[in-house]
Amino acid sequence: DRDMAVDIRDVFSALEALTSLATDWKRGVTDLERQGPVLPFQLGDYLLEREIDRGGMGIVYEAQHTNLQRRVAVKLLKTTSLTTAKEFQRFHHEAKAAARLHHTNIVPVFDFGEANGFHFIAMQLIDGTAVDRLVGDLKRTSKSEAKQSTTLAKLPHYGSTAYWDHVASMGAQAANALQYAHSQSTIHRLSLIHISEPTRPRLIS
Repeated sequence: DRDMAVDIRDVFSALEALTSLATDWKRGVTDLERQGPVLPFQLGDYLLEREIDRGGMGIVYEAQHTNLQRRVAVKLLKTTSLTTAKEFQRFHHEAKAAARLHHTNIVPVFDFGEANGFHFIAMQLIDGTAVDRLVGDLKRTSKSEAKQSTTLAKLPHYGSTAYWDHVASMGAQAANALQYAHSQSTIHRLSLIHISEPTRPRLIS
């Protein structure tokens, strides 16, 4: 009947509105997750100047501590309106766990907290290449190209016994740092091991 037709029409209108709202909401979350602050950006005592990398949980910037005039790396937690208290807690737990680690092959954490609505971790800035990226590049590189690689410039002659001894030494250093981190109940992923100058493996929070 006519009353039922009106009810059905109202239901479909409501469903259409909800569908549109859900689409906009998903699009909005995606846009927010892609965004970071417009650089340069003053975050408390840190001036963020350049984006270095980003992952599923955070964005890493090269920054300067404005009072100490020290170059650092600052990791920001990517947040949206849906970021939960548990995710904030996990981020802070990560910072505290990393700050407790003291090892030659582990990048030290200097500071963590919240400023301007962003949760952050400040750590030593190192020049280096993530192991997973380095391995991927080497797989796509011929021996002749590898000899010219700036990443391998400080290693012994590529393919020589000394070269493999050096690679084994770096592996042993990384394994020792991982064992130490694990003994402190901290787990690291392969991608968070960087080879820094002079060809030293460093674990990053």
